[in-house]
Amino acid sequence: MPQALRTRRALPLALLLVTALTLSTGVEGADASPGVHPTMGNTTLSWHTRLTEAQADARAKGKLLFVEVSRAPSRCMKCRVLFNSVLNTGDIGRRMDAIAVGVHFDWRGVDRTVYRRIQRNLRNQNVDPTVAFLTPDLGFVSGYAPGRNDRSSTMRVHLERAVRTAERKHKSMTKPSGPSDIEPHPDVADEPEPKPILPPNQPRPGPARFVWYRNIREAQNAAREQGKILMLVSTKPNCGLCRKLKDQVIPSCRADIAKGAVAYLYDITRPESREVDRLVRGMNRGARLMPLCGFATADLKPLKGFSGPTTATQLRGYMRQAQRMSGGR
Repeated sequence: MPQALRTRRALPLALLLVTALTLSTGVEGADASPGVHPTMGNTTLSWHTRLTEAQADARAKGKLLFVEVSRAPSRCMKCRVLFNSVLNTGDIGRRMDAIAVGVHFDWRGVDRTVYRRIQRNLRNQNVDPTVAFLTPDLGFVSGYAPGRNDRSSTMRVHLERAVRTAERKHKSMTKPSGPSDIEPHPDVADEPEPKPILPPNQPRPGPARFVWYRNIREAQNAAREQGKILMLVSTKPNCGLCRKLKDQVIPSCRADIAKGAVAYLYDITRPESREVDRLVRGMNRGARLMPLCGFATADLKPLKGFSGPTTATQLRGYMRQAQRMSGGR
């Protein structure tokens, strides 16, 4: 075959290859369109593929990040189930869109900082898909990594739980600081309220209002500011004694607890803080029944541990003992 003819035939093929490479590079580098997942198509959530752009979008909108790590849908059956049977059905997708901005990572190219956050807080984090809610500064909020035998119904339950936790975090992010629960008198409504003058290094007295904290750093800061101790309460799924303590015993004496302690609640199967989990377990060595609980200082120094069935009277007594051990702080 003449050289000129071979050259003419090779030119269209070369141009086609160059065009394909250019297009593929452009798609890989571009950020995903809002509402369109890079591999799953249309969803209710706005999606990005660049972390920095997702962070900027989340900060601008006052939202969290919803991080999703998966592989191609053709190679990941659970990824298809998560999107088709959970995220795109019911109201979960709508609720997530109200509080979060989505960012997709292929499992081969996950941002290292994001991966470390997920690895510290989730079991099964090496299973596809893995999803997690993070703050725009990459603080872990909640998440879920399906187990090998998890069906769509199980996925929905766990993701619903993660969404509820994220909604509480989003509410605390958008909640104005320092709201007053008492209406001012009309005659003095325009006058500024005088601030009490406190001696140096004296903690400010906090309001006797019971609140469950889910973030240990926030609970520690509240305890320091209000001059209180910490009440650390662990729970476990399907634990009747845990539900009784949380839903019946503590509410019956929450006013007394609020006067002397800041309450922190966590799931012992997925602890937010390993340090707190070790502290609570250490105060209850040899305990046979859940829940494992205890009182500690704001600096996480152990005071008094207790576990198993507990009455309101016993709880008040444990708190008084802990307060005496802390020196009244």
